[in-house]
Amino acid sequence: MDNNRNHGMEQIMKLDLEDATDNVNESDDNYTDHHSLSISDANIKLVGKERKSSGSMYTNIRRNRGMQIEDHDELTTGLKEFTSSVDTEVPYEHQAQERIRQRRECQKRTLRFLCVIGVVVTISISLMIMFTGDAMNRFEYVYPHDYHTNNETRLITHTLTTVSNLDILFDPSTPQYEALEWILYQDPMRKELIKNVVGNYIDHIIVTRYVLAVFFIATEGRGWRSNEGWLSGLHACYWHGVTCVSDEPVMLQLGNNNLIGTIPEEINRSEALGLINLSDNFLRGTIPPSFGHLLELDLANNLLEGTIPAQFWGDEGFIRRISLRNNLLTGTIPSHIGGLMQLTRLDLSANRLSGKIPSLSRMRSLITLNLGFNKLSGSIPSDIGSSSKLIEVALFQNLLTGRIPPSINLLANLRLLDMHENTISGHLPDDFGLNHTGLKLLDLHKNDISGIIPENLGSLESLTSIDLSW
Repeated sequence: MDNNRNHGMEQIMKLDLEDATDNVNESDDNYTDHHSLSISDANIKLVGKERKSSGSMYTNIRRNRGMQIEDHDELTTGLKEFTSSVDTEVPYEHQAQERIRQRRECQKRTLRFLCVIGVVVTISISLMIMFTGDAMNRFEYVYPHDYHTNNETRLITHTLTTVSNLDILFDPSTPQYEALEWILYQDPMRKELIKNVVGNYIDHIIVTRYVLAVFFIATEGRGWRSNEGWLSGLHACYWHGVTCVSDEPVMLQLGNNNLIGTIPEEINRSEALGLINLSDNFLRGTIPPSFGHLLELDLANNLLEGTIPAQFWGDEGFIRRISLRNNLLTGTIPSHIGGLMQLTRLDLSANRLSGKIPSLSRMRSLITLNLGFNKLSGSIPSDIGSSSKLIEVALFQNLLTGRIPPSINLLANLRLLDMHENTISGHLPDDFGLNHTGLKLLDLHKNDISGIIPENLGSLESLTSIDLSW
């Protein structure tokens, strides 16, 4: 009986076990299908994990298969605990899915940031390469071929770097480089000049010839009307337009000689030069910044542009004549001009100058003042009478306003006074013409002058032309 009872219990347990297993497998399949679809994109194989859990439970049940189960509720409790343990996995899966989503977003943001950084770095490197390449090209000096083997060549070249900027001197496209090559290898006097190179001393003749060679090349000397002697074996004092004193060039006179090009800065490095006349040519570009050692500068009737350098005549004020007439100059008249106490002639007419006329109080030597045909504004300087030596005053065709200052009566040497086509107003100063016994021309037409004509003008025997019309 006991055997039959045991066999019956085994059959019941087997049937219950099969039902429980089928229920667990069905629940497991339903659960797995539901959640495997919800997280399939994340490639998380929770199905395998769940099956592993159910399989483990099933194995444990099979392992106890031979045991006697006295209470059927124990199996039911175990199944409930398993089901409960499976249900507790669901929140974890949602958390894992959220973490995966956040990780992907973080990776995307990081990737975008790295892409931006990569683009910025690439552009920066490209710009560095470009600018570095330009800089290398700019400073890729071309030395004379025997610079490193010939002491004389090296010494002469080094000395000329004090005359010309290093970047320009070693740039094959510049007149300075061509002049250096001529001095070192083509000048017929080079052997004689090199003999004079002793120790660290360079004969000043080498510097002079270099400066003039630069000027010749920069102004297309091959096309000058007259270029006799230039870049030849003759001493520079025998070159056309060059005048010397004690073997030093003191005058360069090449007016109306078909000079074309720009004026190189080296021309003012020849300190012995006292007079430069380059008028009536086709020079363009700007005026070199310093001519402090000059006594006379005439650049009239060219194509020069830009502004007048603030102190291009130097601090000493030795210059006596300045003529920049009929160019394309703009800007204002530098106030420093008022300190040129030795200046006798200033002609800045027929340009595009603007602004006010600076003070003339210290220009005691001034004889001729011509500022006509510009765009000057403001009033006539009240201290114009301080320049008592003035003979000619031409301020015509400007934008001048105000009255003619009374100090003009102090100009006893006045021969010409031309202020036509301005907007000068008021009446003429009292006693105007009383001290102007030598006045020959008076032109005030096209102004706003009113009042009566001074009687003194009628008694000027020297007066040959007068125009007070509108």
